[in-house]
Amino acid sequence: MLLASSALALGFVHGLGADHLMAIAALSVRGRDERLKGKALGVPVYSLFGGSTRTSQQVYWSHCGSSRVRNHELIGVPPISSFQAVSELGAEVREKGFKALKTNINFPGEPAHGYVGGFGGGVGTTDQNVTKETLDHIEKYIGAFADGTKGEVQIALDLNFHFNDLVQIEIAEQAGGQLDAPETVLRDSELPGEFATE
Repeated sequence: MLLASSALALGFVHGLGADHLMAIAALSVRGRDERLKGKALGVPVYSLFGGSTRTSQQVYWSHCGSSRVRNHELIGVPPISSFQAVSELGAEVREKGFKALKTNINFPGEPAHGYVGGFGGGVGTTDQNVTKETLDHIEKYIGAFADGTKGEVQIALDLNFHFNDLVQIEIAEQAGGQLDAPETVLRDSELPGEFATE
């Protein structure tokens, strides 16, 4: 079951205790049981839970640009070599009909790279503070996406474990406030409920 597998992975990443992992295991077993029951009865699993609650699901483009930063050759897409490439990716998101995207802090270039602060990028990088240079970069990076999306796509910036709450507010004030764009949010938890990853 995808939900349980994802939750289990999060358990290891986020250090959940045994109680949480047992609950996740219970969800996984229940999901497998219901899938087998549905298969035996020849009905979709959702019918076992009272029927479908929706006929479609709005999704957002998750980790937009991050895969291109790490593996553009492997997935056969253009690299994120410049801010123009970021704008072009924003246009691609818009043209493909997505209404929201979520990106990480990436640095276009040759080679491009991502921000690794909260994940131990070296001395002083896990203090959850932000430099003026990083703030300026975030503003320019989000601005490049905004140029490409032409205000038709909501932009979220996944700050991961990089910054404390006060720094996140500072980032929102500079990057989000400077853009003065209501379609720009800086934490994925702020995306409306109708947006979810596939």
